[in-house]
Amino acid sequence: MTGQSSGKMAEKLGIAYQTLNKYEKGHRTPDADFIHQLVIITDCNPGWLLTGEGRAFGIDMGVEKQMVSEALAVYEAANPQLTALIKKIEVIYNDGSPSQRAIVRGTVEETYDEVIKNKNKEDLNIGGVR
Repeated sequence: MTGQSSGKMAEKLGIAYQTLNKYEKGHRTPDADFIHQLVIITDCNPGWLLTGEGRAFGIDMGVEKQMVSEALAVYEAANPQLTALIKKIEVIYNDGSPSQRAIVRGTVEETYDEVIKNKNKEDLNIGGVR
């Protein structure tokens, strides 16, 4: 676990050492809150943590930065007043702590999906006549 002792990691996670030991040995299944905390504290890839596939650490930031840039471009085109706010979020994402990046990553993913869904509706003229 990122070079830390299990005792220190358990303390950071707010659980007993014995509980963490059971998770590590597969004698107990962690809940979603524990997994979320582990991802935040270790900055590991949640997909790898759940499936064992892909990279544990060193998530491909290029892909995520591309998503942030694409979302930024869509917002800038749709509403120029949001540009300053989005640029601040981008700075937090690029320079922030692992927990700040996780929050920004989740928010950007949700927002990006919503923007694309709305853009696709507009492109297909769903919901009314232009």
